[in-house]
Amino acid sequence: MRKYGIALLVALAGALSPASAGVLYTNLGPGDAYDSGQGWTISNGNPLGGYSAIAFQFSPTASGQGNLIRLAVGFITPADAIIGVTLYEDSSGSLGSQLANAQADVTVTFGSCCDLLLVPIPAVTLSAGTLYWLAVEPVSADIWAAWNLNSTGAQGPLLADNGAGFNNPGTNTLGAFEIVANAVPEPGTWLLFAGGIAAFAVRRRRLHRN
Repeated sequence: MRKYGIALLVALAGALSPASAGVLYTNLGPGDAYDSGQGWTISNGNPLGGYSAIAFQFSPTASGQGNLIRLAVGFITPADAIIGVTLYEDSSGSLGSQLANAQADVTVTFGSCCDLLLVPIPAVTLSAGTLYWLAVEPVSADIWAAWNLNSTGAQGPLLADNGAGFNNPGTNTLGAFEIVANAVPEPGTWLLFAGGIAAFAVRRRRLHRN
């Protein structure tokens, strides 16, 4: 009986441990596919002579601690373009508080498919069904990159920054990306674990009396 009780606790503890990486949000197609021929411009200075950044609104399909963004961004020139990637809360359809930020060296060539830029971020809790924004901005000077469109038909609100801050709200095809995390245990799992501990304690008391 004692062995069965220990096995039960081990199984329940395993259910509470962070799961292997899970997807919180994705608009990538099968095999990480995206539209390799079209994208939103991310630029700063030459050769286009201006500044361009894009932010898209999205809603996770699962809750978890987001710690990696897989992003379909490719460079046009130069090969060492550096971009900033930022997660924001939503504030009435605009960017709210910043949740996480990271910089990445764009190593993928625009026009090829289907390599993704991997951008680790500080772990941040994202909740299913809640609105957030993901923004991609140029960091280094004189760069020209593009955030590839998704190929799954996902659309949503966007904000553009042409040097005067994010504005010009509209709805269009989202840039392709995926947010990966370790799953957060559901409340039901915590209750199951607590019940298992209580049952195991009662059983141990009975065995001790006998």
